Amino acid sequence: EGLRYVWATPVVRALMIASLIPNLLAFPYQTLLPVFQKDVFQQGPEALGVMFAAPGVGGILSLLLLASFYQRIHRRGALALGSLVLLGGSLVLFAMAPSLPLAALCLVITGASQVVYNNTVHTLVLLVTPEPLRGRITSLSMLDHGLAPLGAMFAGVAAHFVGAPATVAAMGCS
Repeated sequence: EGLRYVWATPVVRALMIASLIPNLLAFPYQTLLPVFQKDVFQQGPEALGVMFAAPGVGGILSLLLLASFYQRIHRRGALALGSLVLLGGSLVLFAMAPSLPLAALCLVITGASQVVYNNTVHTLVLLVTPEPLRGRITSLSMLDHGLAPLGAMFAGVAAHFVGAPATVAAMGCS
């Protein structure tokens, strides 16, 4: 009954949906990195390693900054929205990048904004959830991991028909 109460509150529902949608529509860009490595940049396996590592580097850097300054951030909703916009923009720029170094830079920004977005939204969800229900809400928010394969399937099908760069640009715009 308590979980139904929390899910019925518009704020929690909106935050939960906001945390799930990007996992379906934007985050599966990594599925298409081998296509960029081989067909777009025409590079060897080292390029794929760079493209897979770049979001991790951005994520670690942003996580360290976020952990250092999070108590000073008072407009966390604006931070989440800003990081989501930055995520989309960096994905669009990655899709249009003419070279591997520029693409890697875009992916660093993508990883950084992805980590800031996920952590901020999950923190906001827990802040508005009553303490006895936080474990249940956390388990519901872990559903986002199950959406990634579904999003990867959509990305693969779309890339087959319109190409990987157009697909990733569309993911960034979603």
